[in-house]
Amino acid sequence: MSYAASPHWRTYQPFLPEQLRCDRQHQPVEELWAWNDHQVHLDRHVDHDAPAKMIALHGAGGNGRLLASVGIAAHPSAETVAPDLPGYGHTRLPDDTSTYTYTDWIACVEALVDAESARDDRPIILFGASIGGMLAYDVAARTPRVQGVIATCLLEPRDPEVRRAVVRHPTLAHGIPLALALGPLLGRVRVPIRLLANVRAIANTPELAAACLTDPLGGGNRVPLAFLTSWLRSQRPLPPEQFSTPVLLVHPGDDRWTPPALSQPFLRRIAGETTYVELDNCGHFPVEEPGLTTMTQAIHNFLEQITGKRLPPT
Repeated sequence: MSYAASPHWRTYQPFLPEQLRCDRQHQPVEELWAWNDHQVHLDRHVDHDAPAKMIALHGAGGNGRLLASVGIAAHPSAETVAPDLPGYGHTRLPDDTSTYTYTDWIACVEALVDAESARDDRPIILFGASIGGMLAYDVAARTPRVQGVIATCLLEPRDPEVRRAVVRHPTLAHGIPLALALGPLLGRVRVPIRLLANVRAIANTPELAAACLTDPLGGGNRVPLAFLTSWLRSQRPLPPEQFSTPVLLVHPGDDRWTPPALSQPFLRRIAGETTYVELDNCGHFPVEEPGLTTMTQAIHNFLEQITGKRLPPT
């Protein structure tokens, strides 16, 4: 299957700014990349002349096509590759009974960084949306091939405040210890992500949130408990006090799912160079103005910093 043959993603388009819609002019090239018995689906926004390469990582309510807007916004500063991470989009698991964990997501992205580095020598930047932000951090902490991290959120899953925010209702956070205890027994059981996580808050526009919530390849997906418990248990491979890769946090200012106060403490602990940009009027899925223009310019400036090149204006 491909996004050309599965049209649900098109329901997002009317609610996106016109310049970020994935139309014929901005249609990404679809690829399958073999990794560890998986067929990982990639959306590639091809630009051989771009001085940088950006790998865009979705969260638990998305997929690679949902981040097409990021690839369009980064053009012409970066060629963007957006994978469907295991369990999402059109990535094919080894068989129908396969499960996957957050550790698999880390390993998949790290291998993708290696594969993209082998294609050419352009600097690689990771862009992470929602829990993809900390995923970008975790991968960058493991490999020197990543030269910069851009994130919309930096959510530490062991933080009790983060746990209360991400679940569908704060009272569900009280059940997390039980879920962690049952994880080894029920890890293969798949649960609709919308029953556990507050996916309705993925966007401030109700119609856009509904489109995400009903996407069977994204927010309407079922995920194994093994993935959820592994994310909740995950530890950073390098403490932020030892992390030196440059980080840009472009946090939506009107994020009704994971407000900026949840990400700022982790950002402040990072030893390397960090930049914080708040996106005025933007929800968790940042598509509103004026924050959208602010984000586009911040990404442009960050890529100029990483590449050391003067890039075409946005």
